[in-house]
Amino acid sequence: TCWSLPTVLEALDGQHVDFFSLDIEGAELSVLRSLFRHTEPRLTIDYILIEDDGPLDRRRRINEYMEDVGYDIVEVLEIDTLYRRRNMR
Repeated sequence: TCWSLPTVLEALDGQHVDFFSLDIEGAELSVLRSLFRHTEPRLTIDYILIEDDGPLDRRRRINEYMEDVGYDIVEVLEIDTLYRRRNMR
């Protein structure tokens, strides 16, 4: 059986994730959109590491989306980008 992250977090009464890593070979943006659409504002994620070694246009779209949902780039690594949620307490 396969469950979505929002479903698992709801079952565990989870509201906060310190670190989330996403490596899904090209579908990052659609997964991020689904994640934020189904969990905001109940869930907060402090740091998100995204493998985005695809085309530069895809990386740019991911960066723009992450900025739109309240995340800033902390560091760009060889094939990953680390984001930090703005206004973290």
